[in-house]
Amino acid sequence: MKKAMIATAVCMLAVTILAVPEQERFRRGPGAWEVFSQLDESERAQLMKLQREDPDAFRKELETRAEKLYQEKQAKRVELQKLIDAYQASNDPAEKAEIQKTMQRKMAADFDQRLAGHRRQLAEMKRHTARFEEKLEKRASKRDEIVEKMTGDLLSGKKKLMPVRRMPMSPPPPLEMPKAK
Repeated sequence: MKKAMIATAVCMLAVTILAVPEQERFRRGPGAWEVFSQLDESERAQLMKLQREDPDAFRKELETRAEKLYQEKQAKRVELQKLIDAYQASNDPAEKAEIQKTMQRKMAADFDQRLAGHRRQLAEMKRHTARFEEKLEKRASKRDEIVEKMTGDLLSGKKKLMPVRRMPMSPPPPLEMPKAK
């Protein structure tokens, strides 16, 4: 059930991103994914509940959080640019050293925040992998039972064979670069 809820939430994120006009998608789209990845378990559960009960409110909440994150990132960028400009405009070595220390503190805090986010993502991937391995082992242990049921369902007409779909292949890249004339 939990896996289905997470899959549904991810699909809704994709729908939310695609609903944003293309010129704004790249500004807000990645923010929505980042917002969702930064949430703890309880916040994710609340958002997934909202997504089931009121998809429009879910979309608006996600857009609001993504916009807030975007604004925060923009403010940090502007602040860093001011420090860079001040550093480059200054001729005083002491002032330059102070600006450099300030900038390093800010960059270290931002780095630590991103690192923590990456650690959260890695922990989530490990949990997902462990659940997948558990499911795979359970299916492997019931192999004969599953194969027998599938065969019976197909032979009785209860189920039909799934069609094989062909994915369009993209043309291979050129072997060599055309010569400039």
